[in-house]
Amino acid sequence: MRKFKTVIFVVVLIYAISLTASYVVKNMADKQLAVIPIYGAITNGHAALPLTSQSITAETIIAFIESAEENKHIRGILLDINSPGGTVVASKDVARAVKATTKPTVAVIRDIGTSGAYWVASAADKIIADELSITGSIGVTASYL
Repeated sequence: MRKFKTVIFVVVLIYAISLTASYVVKNMADKQLAVIPIYGAITNGHAALPLTSQSITAETIIAFIESAEENKHIRGILLDINSPGGTVVASKDVARAVKATTKPTVAVIRDIGTSGAYWVASAADKIIADELSITGSIGVTASYL
């Protein structure tokens, strides 16, 4: 029975994120779900990363998370991720905010969830990604002979 409920929950979450384009609250019977988009590079302030066409600030994402946390009608948070990552400090700050929330969190990785974006996703209670999504790629290794 628990497995069936989990499958239903995942289906509802995927359906909910397919309808969103910005931070919204989805009504599902008597429960509400906050859907928070993380599209593009995650940055601090208004600084854009080189070679990126879209970005979102850590401050914006954190404000959405805190707003959802304070709203007593919201039962869970879904992070809709399509991001190559971002700056280290910005990603760390968002991951910390995700980890600090008391509400259930699910990260859904669309096409890409790498570097800092995967760090954010790893702070959620569950991660859902398509088998063809690009995920992971955290950290850098350098060596020389």
